[in-house]
Amino acid sequence: MWERFCYYGMRTLLTLFLVKSLLKGDAEASLIYGAYTALVYAAPVLGGRMADSYLGYRYAIILGAVLMAIGEFLMVAGTDILGLGTDLRESLMLIGMGGLIVGNGYFKANISTIVGKLYDDGDPRRDSGF
Repeated sequence: MWERFCYYGMRTLLTLFLVKSLLKGDAEASLIYGAYTALVYAAPVLGGRMADSYLGYRYAIILGAVLMAIGEFLMVAGTDILGLGTDLRESLMLIGMGGLIVGNGYFKANISTIVGKLYDDGDPRRDSGF
């Protein structure tokens, strides 16, 4: 649930943060917002593939959660709270967004696998679990 809160909270404030804090224009802020949203939705395809081929779904979920947490902390460091310069804050924000994207790719694709394993095949409750 925290993953969804993080995602929708980020979507709500990202453009405002870019325009008001990092002094980006509306067009550039919208471009960054669009790229972030597209990559967040595309990343689970690669995260699922990596989990199936190499990591396993449990490790992928843990890795995704850790990467998202690191990304969130970097996003906080990219605000005015530490008194850093604009270029460094922008770099921290972009690296944090990258952590959120990759972490979401690992987490979102594989958490459904755990939900699916909670029920036996043919269990009528399985569909409602998702």
